[in-house]
Amino acid sequence: MASKTIVNGSMGLADESQQVVRCARVEYGPNADTAKGVVFTTTGVKTLFTLPANAVLFDAKHRVLTAFSSSVTITIGDTSQAAGLFASADIAPQSAVTTGILKANAVSAYFNATGKLGGYAVPSARNINATVAAAAPAAGKAELFIVYACNAAD
Repeated sequence: MASKTIVNGSMGLADESQQVVRCARVEYGPNADTAKGVVFTTTGVKTLFTLPANAVLFDAKHRVLTAFSSSVTITIGDTSQAAGLFASADIAPQSAVTTGILKANAVSAYFNATGKLGGYAVPSARNINATVAAAAPAAGKAELFIVYACNAAD
């Protein structure tokens, strides 16, 4: 399934590298808006977003908008580290965030001991995936924000 991404904005430098910083938002889950995200009701690996080749991932934030069905676990990462960005405990799929405060990551494969992403360079296009396990979700919606730099043409 192709991911649908809303790019909220970009900022670029007027130099020869033509790099831009982008913030992408994607919704996912059974109750996600089909125009803004990835809708699913089964377990497995779901592609949420694809970083373009030669991109640098700077940050990731997450928020559960509508609680997921009980027993559902979700991790966010890529094919080499399924929980490289968020472990299921960090996401807390059964707990909707009503304060408006986005969740940052704790320590994981791509974050250091202070929970900060130092910059993750991807030489070729890389999928950011949600791995859904333990139970098929009948309800739930979350959003993922990805801040990255890439070539202006990407």
